Amino acid sequence: MSGATARSPPVLSFKILAPSSSHFSPRLGIVQLKRSSAETIEVLTPGLFVHTSRGHVPHLSVDHMNRLAKHMPWLHVSFEKFLETLPPTPTLQPGSQPLHSFVGAPASQHIISLSFRDPADVGQRPPSGANYLSGLTVRGVRKISPSSYRNYVSVVRPDIVMALSDIPFTSPPYSQKRITRSIDRSIRWLGDLLRDGSSSTELKPTPVKNVLVSLLGGTSPIARRTFSESLLGPLEEGGISSGTRQPALVRLDDNVTGYVLEMAPLRMESAVDPTDVHATRLRTGEPVHMISALLQASLSALPMEKPRLVHSAMSPLEMLHLIESCGVDLFDSYWAQTAADWGIALDFVFPLPMERSSTTKQRPSGRRDIGHNLYEAFYAYDFRSLLGAGTEHGSDTGCVCLACSPSFPKPIHHGSLEQDDAENPDETATAFTRSYIHHLLHTHEMSAHALLASHNIIVLQEFFAGIRTVLKDRPERFAAEMSRFENEYDGDMRIMEEARRDWGAVDLARGKGRLARERRAEAGAIGTAGDVVLYPTADS
Repeated sequence: MSGATARSPPVLSFKILAPSSSHFSPRLGIVQLKRSSAETIEVLTPGLFVHTSRGHVPHLSVDHMNRLAKHMPWLHVSFEKFLETLPPTPTLQPGSQPLHSFVGAPASQHIISLSFRDPADVGQRPPSGANYLSGLTVRGVRKISPSSYRNYVSVVRPDIVMALSDIPFTSPPYSQKRITRSIDRSIRWLGDLLRDGSSSTELKPTPVKNVLVSLLGGTSPIARRTFSESLLGPLEEGGISSGTRQPALVRLDDNVTGYVLEMAPLRMESAVDPTDVHATRLRTGEPVHMISALLQASLSALPMEKPRLVHSAMSPLEMLHLIESCGVDLFDSYWAQTAADWGIALDFVFPLPMERSSTTKQRPSGRRDIGHNLYEAFYAYDFRSLLGAGTEHGSDTGCVCLACSPSFPKPIHHGSLEQDDAENPDETATAFTRSYIHHLLHTHEMSAHALLASHNIIVLQEFFAGIRTVLKDRPERFAAEMSRFENEYDGDMRIMEEARRDWGAVDLARGKGRLARERRAEAGAIGTAGDVVLYPTADS
């Protein structure tokens, strides 16, 4: 190894805590990452990992991250955008754990997983080749070969690596030939990533461990089963060396740690009109059941003792369905963070209390929103906290986010006359009100989105904690509690569309019309065809 001192790779393990009744039923588990320094980080499942942009949680500073570290122990980073400079900036970071240092996430508190592409970004890209993937950066298209990706991974040293996958990002539908080529390339690239070998380049590779693989095959159940069976088939070229005197592995799956379902490209492929953002949203239960069937086709041949991860789920209802029908263990936080981009403060719980106490908007159908669109004029005079308590209750709402439980450091003192004040300990301030965050949103204060991002992540973590409680104490009640939740909350997620519209109206109104004119001169109105198919971020 060149540069930093060599170290043993961390060991990722997954244990099912309570046996499930079938291959796809809900299950309790725990993911553990053990480092050579005897540090252990645990993530309970069903659970959450946090989506990042360019290695950082959108809107949250490093100080925010430090305060909320135990509530976001797993961060996911995509490498694609770093290719705008060569060599990529994270590879220049010194130390034994360069990616952790670059992100500002101490290895003692955070697990970091790495993929090449952002799993939520389905913007069209140039076609990939037999020996490279195309990525988009602010400086144009960059091509990356499997050997280059392996070298970068060896240098930045994430805890978990997602293997390269040749997922089509051109306009669907895709031919059988294209799907077959996608499967063949991805299987070959996975084998290249797992093999130990020397390199003549300056970046000397080390064994790649803790590898996750995306389950491919698009919307074809047959193709998905074919891909999974390829993971279980015999390897060519004598298998994969383990780096010891032990026999080489005979199957790719022997050295795969877990499985990933990327839902964003599935939605793009299954949409009636792939260019219509709104056509891909859940209007009925049919899309999620279709996706569940596809995931079951991928998982049916694979061992059940490995973790199952989902990228880009779009709602808590969808998460519940995938837990119930596929035994999914971990979800990313993308949709909740997008809600914060658009001024939504989440406000939902699982299981539901026996008495309805929600203060969210009720639809004509009788179902309630999963949160508050704080752009609405109604909230200008709403002096309750984000979860409904009066401001005098402070942190009594139980939410430990930056908005519901704010705290401020002691002031800096400059003389002996101020020492009396220095004896006062830090105290948790009263919760920020909905009206105050409404004001921040309309005055374009960045702190509004920081408060909402932290709040939404905590609410989502509490949602999964509630799921785990039901599965532990009353597993036979899970289906009934899920049905109660579905009947209470609006599964169409219309609040997302409304908040996005309100965000756009405020965004276009600022700058005395200058920004509005510039925006109109660009590619049309906000959210036109060709943007990200899932809920776009504020940057789009």
